Amino acid sequence: MQNGTAARFSPGISVLGRYNVHQNLLVQAGVGYKISGYSIQEFDVYQSTPSMPESVFIGTAKGTVNYQDVSFSVVAKLNPREHSQWFYLMAGISNLFNIGRSQTIVLDNQLTGEVVKTGEDLINDGRKFSSWNLRGDIGFGFEWKAFGQSHFFVEPVFGYNFFPVISEGDGKYGQYSAGVNVGLVTSLSRKN
Repeated sequence: MQNGTAARFSPGISVLGRYNVHQNLLVQAGVGYKISGYSIQEFDVYQSTPSMPESVFIGTAKGTVNYQDVSFSVVAKLNPREHSQWFYLMAGISNLFNIGRSQTIVLDNQLTGEVVKTGEDLINDGRKFSSWNLRGDIGFGFEWKAFGQSHFFVEPVFGYNFFPVISEGDGKYGQYSAGVNVGLVTSLSRKN
């Protein structure tokens, strides 16, 4: 992450299907939508005008940068123990397609007492955002039967984008994520 930034909550939703290759190995694939990005930590805001060229402190601001992506993913899940069907190790790869980059800033103007929220699209702000990326994920999971061929899952996971997400001046910045996936998955085969 860049200086003055912090991690943030990144929601997403996916539609997944899976196929049991072997009793201990299955492949899961699907399409999803994800909002990621980062938080901009609080910073001081100064203002100057032609009549007052000396910068004057007006307040503080903070914000968020949002990356919106459509993803196509393939994940392998390996059950390391034959009699432990609820635990697995996982590794996968996702194609991420950029469908939007935006920024929201909230200014607490101490001169006027107003709180002003502004949003902007980041397409033409001098930074170059990648239109496509590849992300690798590793983790482990816990799964239990829900109904029919469907299962609930909980997966602590770590992911890293292989290519820079943003280029700004001489800097290129990647993106990593750590979190927990939760959801419902339905088998494409008749095996449980």
